Amino acid sequence: DCGADFSVFPASLSDKRSLPPSKSLVAANGSVIRTWGKRNIPLLLGNGCSFTQEFYIAEVTEPILGADFFIDNDLAIDMARRRLINMADLATIPSKIACQTPSVSGIHAPAANDFDRIIDDFPELLIPRFKPTDTNKHGVEH
Repeated sequence: DCGADFSVFPASLSDKRSLPPSKSLVAANGSVIRTWGKRNIPLLLGNGCSFTQEFYIAEVTEPILGADFFIDNDLAIDMARRRLINMADLATIPSKIACQTPSVSGIHAPAANDFDRIIDDFPELLIPRFKPTDTNKHGVEH
C-alpha cells in the first residue's frame, strides 16, 4: 500500500484481550483504527531478502507495509515493473500482487501541526522526481 504512512499488522483476539490499547491511527476515509502497541516482525521478500519491521498491531484485516518500511530500508517502489529497488546499491527485489481486488487505502496519524496539515493537503510535494523530464506542479526548480 503506497498510501500508508505506517506498517500495520492485524491484531489477534489474544492481542486485543492481553495488550493495552495504544495510539489510534486514521484511515484514508477518516475512520479511526485502534491499535495495541507495536511488534517487530521478520519479513522474507523476493530473492531471499530478509528484513525486520516494526508494525502497529491494529484493527485491520490484512498486513500493510507502510512508508516507514520503505524509508527505514532505503527502498523505492517501481510499480510499472512490480519490483522494489534498493537505493543503496540499485539491486532489485521482485514482487507480485497479493490480491487482484483493487482498493484505495491509506493509514496515517492525525495531523499534529501546521506542517503535517500542509503535507496532508499537498501530498504531491513528497513525490520524488528522478528524471530531468519529470515536471512539478508548483513550478519551483531546485
